[in-house]
Amino acid sequence: MKKINLIIASILIAIVVFGCNNLNDTKTIQKKVYKIAVGQYIDHPGLDAVRKGFYAQMQKLKYKEGDNVQYDYQNCQGDATLTQNISNKFCDGSYDLIFSIATPISQAVKKGTVRSHTPVVFGAITDPVSAGLVNSLKSPGGNLTGTSDAWPYQKQLELIRDVLPNAKNIGVLFNPGEANTTYAMEQTRIAAKQLGLNLIEASISGTNEINAAVLSIVNRVDAFYVTADNTTMAAAPAIIKVATEKKKPVFAGDPGTFDSGCVAGFGVSYYDLGVASANITNDILKNGKKPSDIPVVISENPELMINLLVAKKLNISIPKTMVSRADKVVK
Repeated sequence: MKKINLIIASILIAIVVFGCNNLNDTKTIQKKVYKIAVGQYIDHPGLDAVRKGFYAQMQKLKYKEGDNVQYDYQNCQGDATLTQNISNKFCDGSYDLIFSIATPISQAVKKGTVRSHTPVVFGAITDPVSAGLVNSLKSPGGNLTGTSDAWPYQKQLELIRDVLPNAKNIGVLFNPGEANTTYAMEQTRIAAKQLGLNLIEASISGTNEINAAVLSIVNRVDAFYVTADNTTMAAAPAIIKVATEKKKPVFAGDPGTFDSGCVAGFGVSYYDLGVASANITNDILKNGKKPSDIPVVISENPELMINLLVAKKLNISIPKTMVSRADKVVK
C-alpha cells in the first residue's frame, strides 16, 4: 500500500510540474511583441531628434527592442517615389502602429491606412489640419494623431530684427513641393510684412540645388532664415557654409539647424516632440485609446539660442540682455 501511495504521489508531482512548465511555455508564447513601423521623410537634425526622442521615451515606457517591441525603420531620403513605396510596405504589412516623421510620409500613410486601418502617430507636422491629416487639433478623427512643430514665426523674425536692427532683406529658401512648406511660407510672409521685412525668396526641388539657390540671392540679402522646410533644413550646413563665406548670418527655427552654425535661433525642441509621440503611442498600444480621441500635441516653450562665436566672426554685436535670457549660448 505504501508503495502504491508513493507511486501515486510521484505521478501527481509530475503532473503538477509538467502543468507548470506548460503554463510558463504558454505565457512565453502569448507574450505580446509590438511591431512598429517607423518612417522618416529625410535626414536632418530636427527629424533625427524626433526619432531619438521617440526611441528613448519608448525605452522608459518599458518597450524593449528585441523583447516586447520590434521596429521597422525606413528613411525616404526625400524621394517621392521611395516615400510611396515605403508607405505601401507599411500599410500592407502587419504592424500594430505606424510612426511617421514629417508631412510627406504622413500624408502617404494616411491614404494607405484607409484600407489597413492601422493606427498612425505622426511626428513634427507643421500644420496637421491643412495637410489633411486630422479634422482638428483637439479632435483629430480617423486613425491619425501626433505632434506638431508649429513655429513661432513672428518671434523668429523679431529675433532677426533685434539682432540686426538695420536688416531689411531676408533670404529664404524653400521647396514648394512640400505641403508643410506652403503653410510655413504663408506664416513667414505674414510675419515679415508685419515687421517691415522684405523676403527674398528662392525655390528649390532638392538639396542638390541649395548652393546655386543661395548664390543666386546672397548679394541681395542682409541675412538668411531657414524656415520649416524639410529640404532646406536637411541642407542647412550647406546654406550656412556659403552664407558665412559671404559674411551673411543665418537664423534658425530649430536647434538642429542652429547647431550647424547659425548666429541665433528661436525654436522648438524636436527631441521633446519625439518624447510626446512615444507617450501617445503608449496610450494607443497599452491604454486602448483611439487616435481620433487623442488631441494633437503642440510644441511649447521654444528655446532662444545664441552663438557668440559666429556673431564675433561676422562682426555682429548681440545685446547683453538677449544673451542673459537665452536658453543656450555658445561662447
